[in-house]
Amino acid sequence: MKSKRVIALAIVLTMVVLLSGCRHVKEDAVVAKAGKENIYSFEFEYYLKQTIYEEFNTEYDKFDGKTDNFNNLSPDEKAVILTNSFFDESRREKCKNAALEKARVFKAEYAIAVNKGYELTDKEKKNVNDNLEFLRAYYLETGVPEELVDCYLTGGSGLTLSYFIKYEKEYCAIEKYKAALKETFTISDTELRKVYNEDPAAYREVDACIFAFDIPPMPRDENGEPVSPDSKTPADREAYQEYVTTLDDYINEAEAMKAAIDDGSETNENATYYMVPGGILETISVNNSSGVDEIDDYVLSAQWNSERTGFVTKTDSTPSRPTKVEIIKVTGENGLLKALYLVRVENIHDIDSPYEEYEYANGWNQAQKNVAEKVFEENATAELEEAVLTAGDKYSLKEVNEAEIKKVMDKLFGVEIVQCVEQEPIDINKTTFEDFAHENGYDVSWNIMYN
Repeated sequence: MKSKRVIALAIVLTMVVLLSGCRHVKEDAVVAKAGKENIYSFEFEYYLKQTIYEEFNTEYDKFDGKTDNFNNLSPDEKAVILTNSFFDESRREKCKNAALEKARVFKAEYAIAVNKGYELTDKEKKNVNDNLEFLRAYYLETGVPEELVDCYLTGGSGLTLSYFIKYEKEYCAIEKYKAALKETFTISDTELRKVYNEDPAAYREVDACIFAFDIPPMPRDENGEPVSPDSKTPADREAYQEYVTTLDDYINEAEAMKAAIDDGSETNENATYYMVPGGILETISVNNSSGVDEIDDYVLSAQWNSERTGFVTKTDSTPSRPTKVEIIKVTGENGLLKALYLVRVENIHDIDSPYEEYEYANGWNQAQKNVAEKVFEENATAELEEAVLTAGDKYSLKEVNEAEIKKVMDKLFGVEIVQCVEQEPIDINKTTFEDFAHENGYDVSWNIMYN
C-alpha cells in the first residue's frame, strides 16, 4: 500500500504540471451519453483514474517486463516503464472501455433513481454544497494546505471541488434511492447470526482507552540530518546519547504509570473511560482504525473468555474487564522509539452483547446492526444493478466522442500516469482528516478538537 503522504504530494506536484501544460482538456465536455444522460469529461476522467489504478495494482506483478524495484525508481523512470511498456495500446483500450462502462452504469443508476422520484430537492442539493464548503473552511483553519484539503474532500480523485460536488449530487440521489430500498428489507435473527459467523471480525467493535506520550523529535545536526552514534562532531554524538536516554526515561514512565493504573492507585473520576487525563476512548474495528497498526493489532486481538466474564488478549490470557494496561511501542527505521502508548481494552461489542448496551429501534445490538447494514447494502446494490440490466439498451452508450476521450487519455497516460498508479483512493468514511493530515506531516488534533 502506498503512503498517503506520497500520494498527496504527487497530487500537488501534478496539479502544478497540469496548470502549465494541460489546459486543452475541457472538463465539462460531453464524451458520451448513457441513454439520454450526458457523461462529461470530468466523470470519464474520474473513472479512468480508478481503472488505471486498479489495472496496475492487480496486473503489474504478472507483467513480464516488471521490475522488482519499481517503488524505488524515480518518477521519470517509472513513467518510461508505464507509458512505453506496461500500458500498451491494448491495455489502454481495456482501461478506456472499463471507465466508460463504469460511467455508463453510474449514469443509468442515477436516471433510475430520478425516475423513481429520488432526485435531490433544491434544499438537499444546497446541503451538499454547504456541507462540503463548511468542511473545507473548517479543515483549512487547521493549517493544512489547500491542495491537501481538497485532495481529502474529493477522495484523492484529482477532481476540482466544484466538479466533485456535481458528481456528489448525483451519487447522493442514487444513495437516497438505495436508502428507500433498504427500508423495505428484513432479516431474521438466524440469518444475522449466520452472516456474522462467516466473519465475526468484520462486524465486532472494541472500545479502547489510548494515552499517547509526546515523544520529542530526534535532534538534528547543522545540516539538518538526524544525529547518530556516527555523527561527525562530539556534540552531535552526545546529543544522540542524551536522546536515547530520554527515550528510556519515557519507557520507564510508561511502565510506572501502567503499574499504578493496574493496581488502582492511579485513577480519576472518569477512570472507566480515560486511564489518565489526556487519554481518549476510541471504538476500533476492521473498518475503523486507530491510525496506529500496532494498536489495532493488539486491540482487535481482544476476545471475551468462554464465560464472558472478562477479556483476554494476545499478550494476556487472564480474563479481566477492563484489561490490564498494555504498553505499545512503535519504532522507526533506525530502531529507536518514535511513538509510545498506553492502551486498555474497555469493552467488546459482538453479536452476543446485551441488547440494553446498544439497542436500536428493531432490538439489534451494534454487531447485529453492522451485519444488517452490510446485507441491506449488498441487496440494494444488487437490485439497482438488476434494474440497469433489465433496462436493456435504454442506457447503452451513444454518441461517443473519441476526440474528447483522447484528450483525457493523453493526459492521464502522459504527465499523470505515475500519479494514477500510485494514488490510492481515500475513503473519508474510513480515514479521518486527522489521520490523513498526520500522514502528510501535519498534527491537527488540537485544532480539530478546540477550533
